[in-house]
Amino acid sequence: YLEKHDMIYDVLSVNSSFLIKNIDLAFMAWEKPWARDVPFEVFCAYILPYRVQTEQISFLREEMMKRFLPLLDSAGVKTPLEACVALNEHLKSVVRYQDTGLPFYPTIEETYQSGISRCDGICNLGTFIMRAIGIPVAVDFTIWPKMDLGHSWCAVWNDGRFYSFGPGEDQPEVHARMFSQKRHRRPAKVYRYQFNPLHYGKISSTGGYQTFLNTPLWRDVTHEPNLKYLSWTRKKTIFTTRPICAYIIIMNGNHWLLAHI
Repeated sequence: YLEKHDMIYDVLSVNSSFLIKNIDLAFMAWEKPWARDVPFEVFCAYILPYRVQTEQISFLREEMMKRFLPLLDSAGVKTPLEACVALNEHLKSVVRYQDTGLPFYPTIEETYQSGISRCDGICNLGTFIMRAIGIPVAVDFTIWPKMDLGHSWCAVWNDGRFYSFGPGEDQPEVHARMFSQKRHRRPAKVYRYQFNPLHYGKISSTGGYQTFLNTPLWRDVTHEPNLKYLSWTRKKTIFTTRPICAYIIIMNGNHWLLAHI
């Protein structure tokens, strides 16, 4: 078969009624006890967005609220972290890791209906559900230095810090310990998907190299407190009289890959 890739811009395809409804539902979720103390800038970045990564837009936000809000209302949780832990335990019966065999990027609806996906689809669904009920969550990812390919997981904001977890899998405390204690799971670099760009109209120089990491929508969070990510990189100060680009290269699946600029 042949794959055809089309760039579809939200500004040309998303209508105002969808955006208004998404905003209204997000503000309703923000009123919940576990979300009331979430700052407005965190709300805008990790609760309000209608999209997680580059998946197709989903219209399930209201359905997610109706299904999962009663679970937290009856649990008596007070903070985003408590809400995340309680809901994540329930997600173990909603979705699980399994290769679908499909080469296409999964949609929220497909993962929700089938209950299976690889890490990117699980993270998109888990983040979408948690944001729908007022839990500020982001998706983090890495390129493995000790294994082939890479991995994605989630991180929940709580009192100024992020706590990593696997949607429907490892809870925050267990997830952080797995990354710090298991040698093959220690990432070289960790990035976070941002819905809002880190800068506008600014193109960083790459010294002529083409890299998928040269994007304003990804943020380096390798050394973020509380995530306990351990970097394998060594730092060395370089003195120069002209601007340069520093690159970190890692071995992944018997190939060298660019990991950082």
